[in-house]
Amino acid sequence: MATQQKLQSLLRNALRRQFHERKYDVVAMGYAGTGQANQLPFIEKYNEKIKADVVVLLFVNNGFANNSPLLESVQRGWHPDYPPVLFFRIGAGGQCQRVEISSGYRHRQLAGATEAGRVKVLRRLSLEIQAQARGLAYRKRSDGLRLPLRRNSSPGVRRGRRANQVRIRRVEEARGTG
Repeated sequence: MATQQKLQSLLRNALRRQFHERKYDVVAMGYAGTGQANQLPFIEKYNEKIKADVVVLLFVNNGFANNSPLLESVQRGWHPDYPPVLFFRIGAGGQCQRVEISSGYRHRQLAGATEAGRVKVLRRLSLEIQAQARGLAYRKRSDGLRLPLRRNSSPGVRRGRRANQVRIRRVEEARGTG
């Protein structure tokens, strides 16, 4: 695509037509393989020099994957809680929170030499986190009745997401809430 057809050129020309008395500079910045969250530290560091009046973030189809610490960790092999670039996630109360850049991300690599291997590791971690979250939510609702969800490593016992769902259903049925 020719430079004059790109968004930054179209925006600059439209602003100049609309507001003749003021000069507008429109700068396009981006880094291949990164999302907008990853690029925020650049704006934070250089905004004093740039002195931007307006910052426009443009999302394209790959931006959603590039803004996901989980998807990027699968592709690149680092743990989603210890990223080498800035990310955001939904935190307590549904609030957006920063996942800061980790200086020790190299020491927190995911096991699995391939993307498929890393997906297996993350899937296991995800199931453990979900089971813990369900256990905490259950304990909050239980009015003092504490029946912890536990991992059963006995031979022949179903494991994984289905097993956790069965355990949760049994606990809810015992309480009469299922």
